[in-house]
Amino acid sequence: MVMKGSAKNAFDQVNTLKNWEGWSPWQKMDPKMVITYSGPASGKDAKYSWESEKSDVGKGSLTIVESDPDSLVKVEMEFNGHGKGSSNFTFKKTTDGTNVTWSFDSDMGMNPIMHYMGMMMNNMMGKSFDQGLTDMKNIVEKMPATSSADYKVEESTSADMHILTMNYKGSSSSAEIGNACKDAYGKINAYMTKKGLKPAGPAFAVYNKFDMSNVDMDPGMPVDKADAGDGDIKGSDMKAMSVCKVSYTGPYSKLGGVHMAINQYIKDHNKQMMGAPWEVYITDPMSEKDSTKWVTEVVYPVK
Repeated sequence: MVMKGSAKNAFDQVNTLKNWEGWSPWQKMDPKMVITYSGPASGKDAKYSWESEKSDVGKGSLTIVESDPDSLVKVEMEFNGHGKGSSNFTFKKTTDGTNVTWSFDSDMGMNPIMHYMGMMMNNMMGKSFDQGLTDMKNIVEKMPATSSADYKVEESTSADMHILTMNYKGSSSSAEIGNACKDAYGKINAYMTKKGLKPAGPAFAVYNKFDMSNVDMDPGMPVDKADAGDGDIKGSDMKAMSVCKVSYTGPYSKLGGVHMAINQYIKDHNKQMMGAPWEVYITDPMSEKDSTKWVTEVVYPVK
């Protein structure tokens, strides 16, 4: 099926398993099924397991076993001991966009009954695949492009900073991240007042690890002088380093595209990441309520 837009947008819909919730016919068979994600958020070894009370859905698991950027995603499935299957998604650029092909192959063993069920499954899945690709197409064609060319990626050197941070490990939902940052900034500001410290720039958050289920992050503030911190508040120095960065204006929900663009830029220019990326929140959302006016710098240390 041809989808208008970049191969990367279509590829990311498959390569990031959390995105399947928007178009997968399997997940739509039972909206109440329990899905558990494990491994990386995307690419090889990304995995989810499902469990449903509906007998025709049952339980099983799906794992990405091969991932070739913007070209191929291969997944393997296990159907709770009733057999295995594999699917290939291929992405080919055309003059009209990207042609996405979805194929399925099942292995139900030597049991003739299960073999017959496998053939029936192949026949039934043909219609389901068409609907799944149609739903994916509707998503992809509404997405903005996410290539590095769509953002102005700048190469520069960050400044030396004295910083205060608080670590948060937990859910990567936007609501939980927002609450964690609000709590951290409030406590850090109170500590700064107590110690007579002054802010030396806008709030930021360093993303040590991020996937679709969990995040390990350090919300923080730059301050005018070095301080060791106390308890959960850690003081340290962030040394100047070479970075790739984008100054982005818009809601936080679209920042994922900025991160993908910088990652693509790093790849295209043969650079190497030298640590965790961070976001600098130039605009205070408590003061400016219009999210389309929020300015955020996304920064990646590189060499």
